[in-house]
Amino acid sequence: MKYAARMLAVAVMMMPLLASAQWQDAHKLVVQVPFEFMAGNKVMPAGEFVVQAADRVGKILQIHNREADASQYSIVSSNETQKGAAVNALIFHKYGDRYFLSGIALADSQAIYWLPRDKAETELQAQNGPATQQTLLGAAK
Repeated sequence: MKYAARMLAVAVMMMPLLASAQWQDAHKLVVQVPFEFMAGNKVMPAGEFVVQAADRVGKILQIHNREADASQYSIVSSNETQKGAAVNALIFHKYGDRYFLSGIALADSQAIYWLPRDKAETELQAQNGPATQQTLLGAAK
């Protein structure tokens, strides 16, 4: 727990250096997810999810399903792509019948935001090999 708190503190201190205005401009991303999935270490039910920045610079995201009262916060990292995303989307890795939220793409942004892999996904990847990728489109609101 102390390690996680220290890592969060380091991430918060570095945020101004890594700031991305993209999440500030796009208030929230709304996506209908038709399957249960893992976000971080938490199982999230199928339903409508809102993804939005939980901090001022968009490096901590909240993934929330109001109807199921399910919420998860995640520190994300980003990497730049040459082309950028044409649409808003959530990116999932699929192993068998299990889905893991792995990334978020924002339309007209060259950054893709990646969630850290959790222990369960790492274990499934070791057992089953590479994942298939599933992308769900979303709307900015």
